[in-house]
Amino acid sequence: MTLRRLLRTGLPATVAMTVSLSVAMTAVALLSAGCGTLAADHAPVVGPSRITGRIRADRIPPDAVIQVYREIELVGGYEAPAVPVVGATARPDELGRFETPSLVPGRYVIVLRTRENPPSTTNAVVPGRTDVELRLSSPGVGSTVTVVAGPMSGSTSTLGAADATPIARTCRFVPAEPRTGVPDRREVILLPGQEVRLAGMTPGRWHVDVMPDGATADFIVPSGDEVPRFVIDPPAFPGTGCTIVGSVFRVRGDVAFGAAVTARPASSDGQVIQPWGRVGLVDAEGRYSIERLPAGTVYVRAESRDASFWTGTGAELIPISPSKTTERAYVIEP
Repeated sequence: MTLRRLLRTGLPATVAMTVSLSVAMTAVALLSAGCGTLAADHAPVVGPSRITGRIRADRIPPDAVIQVYREIELVGGYEAPAVPVVGATARPDELGRFETPSLVPGRYVIVLRTRENPPSTTNAVVPGRTDVELRLSSPGVGSTVTVVAGPMSGSTSTLGAADATPIARTCRFVPAEPRTGVPDRREVILLPGQEVRLAGMTPGRWHVDVMPDGATADFIVPSGDEVPRFVIDPPAFPGTGCTIVGSVFRVRGDVAFGAAVTARPASSDGQVIQPWGRVGLVDAEGRYSIERLPAGTVYVRAESRDASFWTGTGAELIPISPSKTTERAYVIEP
């Protein structure tokens, strides 16, 4: 008998209330079992998801790595470039399959990076399109350069002086000019005297960071068929020295992860700036640190490394002293 008919028959109010509670409990039980629906007053809560995919290639390069960038909303009337997600990298297996760490809901760019090829990208959405496919990029019309780990004899274009203790170095290359989209970042590990070719590089100015030295320099990739040779051989910096620390944030207030701050020794009037300097990468908290700088005047600027931006704070000449730590904060856009 339904509650309405019970009420029409004049049953006591206590009986009617008992039946009403029974009906309500039955509805809850049906919903818990997936046998009923309620009006959609609230959207379902969507949790993190992983993005899976596969690289289509005859051979998967052993140095292939998958990197995840997140697209951010319009800022100041133009679309800001995608920014890297901290810790969201993956390595494909021998069949090219990969799976990213868990990602919060949003729009993403999935990037395949190798040493010998420009990056290839595809888009993904969480929740939604979480299964993707990537293909190796061809070198295209870019230039090819040969990078050599010094010291090395012969007629070459040398970026720095010989280091007293040559060691294996991780060298990261990224275009220096403002741009949109995901930057073409290359990474190689070089033993002394070893050389590699990097193909499909956009002509223009590039940054190179050398680890564990913490050294940085710029070089020019020419256009044309000539294959230039660059020797990566930063000078020896002092074992102890001056330190510059600080923070880098975007104009919208979030951390500028993917940026860097560089400091190069310079003359007091800024007319002479040394080609090699020191670099501090911005961490997940927006902090950076540049150590082992010689005392004197340095040329300091915020630069892009793993995300594209236009600098909001210009380069500056600052005096540094070994007796104290110098602090500098920068804001970049977008």
